[in-house]
Amino acid sequence: YICIMAVYLLEDRCQGMNIDPKNCLLVTGMPEAFDEGSTESVLRAATDCLSQCKMRGCMFMREEGAFAVLCELPVAVDLLQVPSEIAVEDIVWKLIVTRSQSPPAPASDVEFLKKMSTFLGKDFG
Repeated sequence: YICIMAVYLLEDRCQGMNIDPKNCLLVTGMPEAFDEGSTESVLRAATDCLSQCKMRGCMFMREEGAFAVLCELPVAVDLLQVPSEIAVEDIVWKLIVTRSQSPPAPASDVEFLKKMSTFLGKDFG
């Protein structure tokens, strides 16, 4: 339930800030005592795919009793690269992405579909 609410929060914040939600993620589970100024550097160091993230806003999530941070990336979030959570100082931060982001089809599936289209004599692009 909380995860669904976090997805809605991510989508609503992006819409309100006129940011493409495909380029954003929401980091939840940050305690009140955590230094907000070091959030970007912690996320950038956590994984390569977040190395260029930019913090766009922070809000308190009552249901979790913790803060959530909206982060924007220069390109669409790659679901296969973003971990679902990271451990920071013995606390787990969850990384939430929008429902509209779907992982790309594996190359083998794309190749299969092309061959099948050719076999059937149809072009499916």
